[in-house]
Amino acid sequence: MNQFFYNLVKPRSKDEDTKRQEFILNILLAGVLVLAFMAFLSAFFASIAVGEYRGVPVLFILILFLIFLGLYKLSRLGYYRTSSYILISFFLIPSAYTALYYGFETPQVLLTYSVVIIMSGILISTRFSWIVTLAITTLTLGFAYLQIQGTIKPNLYWKKETAGVDDAFVFVFSFINIMIVAWLSNREIEKSLKRARRSEAALKKERDLLEVKVEERTRALKESQAEKMTQLSRFAEFGRLASGVFHDLINPLTIVSLNLENIKDSSHKELNNVNSSIKRATDASRRMESFILAIKRQLSQQGSLEKFNVCEEIRQVAQILSFKAQKADVSIKLKGKNDVFLYGNSLKFYQVVSNIISNAIDAYYEFGSAHNRIVSVDCVRKGKKFRITIQDWGKGIASQNKEKIFTPFFTTKDVENGTGIGLSIAKEAVEKDFGGTISVNSTVGKGTVFTIDLPIIEPKKDD
Repeated sequence: MNQFFYNLVKPRSKDEDTKRQEFILNILLAGVLVLAFMAFLSAFFASIAVGEYRGVPVLFILILFLIFLGLYKLSRLGYYRTSSYILISFFLIPSAYTALYYGFETPQVLLTYSVVIIMSGILISTRFSWIVTLAITTLTLGFAYLQIQGTIKPNLYWKKETAGVDDAFVFVFSFINIMIVAWLSNREIEKSLKRARRSEAALKKERDLLEVKVEERTRALKESQAEKMTQLSRFAEFGRLASGVFHDLINPLTIVSLNLENIKDSSHKELNNVNSSIKRATDASRRMESFILAIKRQLSQQGSLEKFNVCEEIRQVAQILSFKAQKADVSIKLKGKNDVFLYGNSLKFYQVVSNIISNAIDAYYEFGSAHNRIVSVDCVRKGKKFRITIQDWGKGIASQNKEKIFTPFFTTKDVENGTGIGLSIAKEAVEKDFGGTISVNSTVGKGTVFTIDLPIIEPKKDD
């Protein structure tokens, strides 16, 4: 049954707003047809029962019923807008006639005017509703003025007589129309709000999905950029290692050159000295080989981690640099126990100690005579940390250069004796490879002290 009645008023428009207006019009027309038919029956029986019938003519009500039926058919054929204008006109014109004939203050006229204004706003537009309101106001004021001035004399018999059943039906008809229009208006507003909420929820869902997609896309771009940056960093690392290896090879090459020169200048009687020089040159060559292997491992991102004897590594550095120290009339003094071990990259540790001791020896060049031409290396274990102190009593570092000595390519030496990356490599190795710290304290003319603190880390079982 419900489906049957719905098919009678079901809109055929495709646009949502147009469909809503058509649906309301069809319901109004269906309701008006029912009420008009009831009014026709009421007027017909009243005209028979009462001797003198003064209400709306029965024929007029029948004509109105047929007109409303035609408007309903017109709406179902797709001309709902035309049907809406005609419906409003047929409510407005009879009301204006009634106001002119029975007085502008007729209650039914005022009720019908209210229905017309509401229907105009719902079925057509708010702007059209303002136009209709202006027209009704003009008619009401005009009829009131003419009636008061006596220009028109409406039939006011209804004011003196007691209201009958037919009057009650007329009021009921008006009330039902107002109720239907108000109900349809509120119903469609609620439906519009529900659609708006659904649209808002759908938009929120789309926004959330879009945010997820943007986040995923951003993450993918970051991963892609990270991969490209990793590749670029490999090239940068190659360049850094290339510059570093030149620096690290300078010391061993210098040692090889100096020891070969020592062999050349030695006589056969100094065979022990020759053997010692050959041993130092051989050790320096092996160290260069270790540098090359270490570079290959770093470029392939494979770090060589092992447990090594700290004092033994320092001793090897001292042996390799011994001839350079002799040329500078410098002696290297080692202090500390021989049973201290660290876990990490032994070659990195060698680089750190070698660079600092080599710089300490260089501190005595062009410094003239010194009471203590010594490079002191002290190793002390303090709890879970291991401290290495490398001290010289050379020319020292100027105060304005202390903040710059760990900066890559900063050097106070000439091109032949320094590249400016030894201390920067040492600082990076201490902090990144061993998780330690390195500091310097120096006074011009009195010497320099480098202090290295390294945490003692035990190797993992997997290692």
